[in-house]
Amino acid sequence: MSAALATDSDGPGPADLITGLRLGMAIGIGSAALFAAPKPALVTALLLIALATDAFDGWLARGSGTASSFGARFDLETDAVLLAAASLHAAAFAGALVLVAPLLRPAWVISCRFLPWLDQPLPPSRRRQTLCALPIFLLIFVPWPLGGSVWAAPVGLTAVLLLFVSFAIDVVHQWLRRAASSPA
Repeated sequence: MSAALATDSDGPGPADLITGLRLGMAIGIGSAALFAAPKPALVTALLLIALATDAFDGWLARGSGTASSFGARFDLETDAVLLAAASLHAAAFAGALVLVAPLLRPAWVISCRFLPWLDQPLPPSRRRQTLCALPIFLLIFVPWPLGGSVWAAPVGLTAVLLLFVSFAIDVVHQWLRRAASSPA
């Protein structure tokens, strides 16, 4: 996300509508994973379409000059829901450990309530973007084509570890920034 965001408008922009579509898809997919037995290949395809909208909405917001702090936050939280949907679907194939992945974002938010130094804006980061999208991508492929293979659990665990490392790097960054700005 760009450091200079457009002024928030009175309503959602075109990119926010795409993000809303992704949110609806993620909720539907997560619900199906909980309450139905969807075909893994179909869910994989739907999750890939939802993940593709993640790249498109940011491009649209920047290209149309409608990027906003609301849109950036909406995108972030929608990514967390998409991660939860992918994790719910992957858990049947890779084990319950993959359900730790969607708990990291709420843990961050709750921690920020108790650790004000953590609740400071983070600089834009390709590493953070990559280590959010890559685990979702890995979890998408756990049920299909990896479901039933010896690779399902290790790939699921790798997704969780990548997210954990990304969050840990951000915690250390915020801690060091806090320490550097504290009076001597």
